[in-house]
Amino acid sequence: MKLRWKIFFAMLLVVLLTFSLGATFLISVTFHSTLNREKQSAESQNQLMRASVAALLASVQTDQWENRKETVQNVMKELSDSPEKDAFVRIREKDSVLYEQAGCPAELPEELPDTEEMMQTMSQTGENWNLRTVSSLTVNGTVLYVENWRNVNGIFADRENLVRIYRWIVLGAAAGTALVSLLISFWIAGPVSRLSKVAREIAGGNLEARAGARRKDELGMLALDINQMAEHLEEDFSRLQEKNEQQERFIGNFAHELKTPLTSIIGYADMLRLHKNDPEFTVEAAGYIFSEGKRLEHLSAKLLEIILLKQGQIEKKKIAAGTFLEHLSALLKPVLSEKNLHLYIDISPEGAALYGDEELMETVFLNLIDNSRKACQKGGNIWVRILEENNAVTAEVKDDGRGMEQSELPKLTEAFYMEDKSRSRRQGGVGLGLSVCAEIVRLHGARMSFDSRPGKGMRVRLIFPISQNSPEDCTVIGLRGAGR
Repeated sequence: MKLRWKIFFAMLLVVLLTFSLGATFLISVTFHSTLNREKQSAESQNQLMRASVAALLASVQTDQWENRKETVQNVMKELSDSPEKDAFVRIREKDSVLYEQAGCPAELPEELPDTEEMMQTMSQTGENWNLRTVSSLTVNGTVLYVENWRNVNGIFADRENLVRIYRWIVLGAAAGTALVSLLISFWIAGPVSRLSKVAREIAGGNLEARAGARRKDELGMLALDINQMAEHLEEDFSRLQEKNEQQERFIGNFAHELKTPLTSIIGYADMLRLHKNDPEFTVEAAGYIFSEGKRLEHLSAKLLEIILLKQGQIEKKKIAAGTFLEHLSALLKPVLSEKNLHLYIDISPEGAALYGDEELMETVFLNLIDNSRKACQKGGNIWVRILEENNAVTAEVKDDGRGMEQSELPKLTEAFYMEDKSRSRRQGGVGLGLSVCAEIVRLHGARMSFDSRPGKGMRVRLIFPISQNSPEDCTVIGLRGAGR
């Protein structure tokens, strides 16, 4: 059953039960209140009648009491010349009637009170309801019973009239409630149906579907929650699509990068079979095969390093920036001197330190400085700066090389991305260095950004958080064996 019908029937049932129970209670209270007043009136009348009869019979002589039926009738004539409408009196002994007014029921009830007590009973004769009030008195040793009979049909008729009136009231209330309940149920369930429709659209793949959130109640909050969920799903889906596209590009680039050296290796190997007796060509072909094989080895090592970095965790330690950069400068001196490049190092303050895994940090800085070396002309300049301030360490690697378009900067950390593929291959690059750097930076909880203009060089900025609780000795979990 739909929510709107549940609301409709629930409201209708509540109203019907409320009106029915309320009407039953009111009718019952009214009926019993009226009946109790009638009983009190009958009791007072009986007491008055009993006292009057007792007073008149008190003066009756014993010889007159022998014919007590006539005596009682004479006394009652004095008291009941004008009987009340629907009220009748009977004077009786246990088994015989001494006096009764017309209208008294024909039956002679056996239920009688004890001496000096009063009793009231209800009886129905046909369609008539009668209230009987009985009290006793003793005259000359004889027990007499004074009965007052009252026709209370009016009270029961009033109750039936009230029942009919309240029945119509309940039916009217039910009709009105049905209409109001229907409107309220549609007012409440309508937005729920629309939210359900939006949820089904989102589940069906329409992540742009949104729910109207104009209401300020719980349904409005639910609509806002659904919209936020849809926005998060849309963002996640966009990220997944982007990641899928990156993976597709990665596979395509990887296949291409494998194909190029393999083509050269296969080609030169085939030519070696045709030039078996040409030592000079054999040496040349072997050189090409060796260089392309080394390139494949370098490619596989870089891929392995990226995979291990994605799965790994690190423990950080304090690395003295001065000693660290002096070591890098010594390592790079031979390759920098080939192009007569100048490396400038600036550390502020002098005791500044990095926090992380030293080998991985070395990989990052070597890759960045090597990229600057490749981008610079002969006699160019490379600056490495480390600045410690505001609970963070900022490292910059800057050069005055050829630079690049800003539109290309977001692609730099993509696997196999190379701005100039032919130049990069000639210089031994495979387009994975910055991908490795990006993973290492991510593992350290740092941020890496690029800034460049064509002909204005490149600046790479790394911002590392300072860890005050880094242990002095640590290991890299799951990363050992990954080469630079």
